Amino acid sequence: MRPGLTRRRALAAGALIAVSGCLDQDSGTGNGDSDPNNGDEEPPDDPPTAEAPISMGHSAEELLDQVVSGGVPRDGIPSIDDPVYTEAGGGDAPDDDEIVFGVEIDGDARAYPRQVLVYHEIVNTEAGGEQISVTYCPLTGTAQGFYRGDTEFGVSGRLVNSNLIIYDRESDSWWPQVPAVAIDGVHTGHSLQEFPVTWTTWGQWREQYPETQVLTEDTGHVRDYGADPYNGGTTPEPATTRTVRPCSRRSSTTTGIRQRPCSSVHGRRTAPSRSKSPSCERNL
Repeated sequence: MRPGLTRRRALAAGALIAVSGCLDQDSGTGNGDSDPNNGDEEPPDDPPTAEAPISMGHSAEELLDQVVSGGVPRDGIPSIDDPVYTEAGGGDAPDDDEIVFGVEIDGDARAYPRQVLVYHEIVNTEAGGEQISVTYCPLTGTAQGFYRGDTEFGVSGRLVNSNLIIYDRESDSWWPQVPAVAIDGVHTGHSLQEFPVTWTTWGQWREQYPETQVLTEDTGHVRDYGADPYNGGTTPEPATTRTVRPCSRRSSTTTGIRQRPCSSVHGRRTAPSRSKSPSCERNL
């Protein structure tokens, strides 16, 4: 078993779920909890999907065939579904040098400390009047944000190329985080709608957005948020973070479609946003 997977198992210890007998029943080439997508079922409206899916460089079938157990059962790493925030000057705010993932939607700025998300990987929340999910995969070092509509995302317990596979609780479709394209379920082949996420420090984010709110450690779960189970620290050294020229212009007031960056580098991986342009391609 890969070292990273052993560390993932440790994250589920506080969830009071017996993982023995649940983890290695199959290679993950099907979710086992719902009928396979037969192509005839009409996908639900949520989560919202892009008008045109991006090219992944691999077919959904090829990626599905490479799915493996991540060492925990479904929701063994619990998403945060009732997040609690504090103001920038609050006593529960992080230290200035702590890594956070920043989100700003329609003037509403939120920050998500890495030391919290490393134990939960998904926050189902709201910002700027939008229902969103902020996701983080510790194994690939990728932070990405998705519009979720009236559904929620959860941690499937599966990985593809070490990358988190999320599932939506409306249709039970599987979405690898980096390509953000469903590889199993009624949404297979559809792309999620994304928004930019900024990898930075709390001090820098607070300086840029003094009215920001920040996620607290009041998650409803007992975790040692001061320790990182993956590398022993809470301040990794990510690669450069940059946003590339948008490859499609989108306006929520006119077309209902939002502007996205074509590609952003977060941590160690490239996490491009969806686009109608075929030149935007992701490879896992």
